[in-house]
Amino acid sequence: RCFMKTIDELRSEIDEIDDGLVSLFLHRLAVVKEVGEAKKTLSLSVEDKDRENAVIERLTVNKTDEEKKKITELYNKIFDISKETEK
Repeated sequence: RCFMKTIDELRSEIDEIDDGLVSLFLHRLAVVKEVGEAKKTLSLSVEDKDRENAVIERLTVNKTDEEKKKITELYNKIFDISKETEK
């Protein structure tokens, strides 16, 4: 008997992961809004490339080149959405 997961089981697992990702993403955006308000109060720019680079560097330590590429691509998109949310 084969003990591999079925496609439906794998998709169900992906659905659970997606639910968690959306929840965390919305939480991140709520915090981003607070950062945006703080930056306005301090007259700081929304753009902070040093911070973005530091985040990507922290998240890609000890990852394969392929993982680094995908994480960087994902976070560049997240940063774009975050900067728009901060405005």
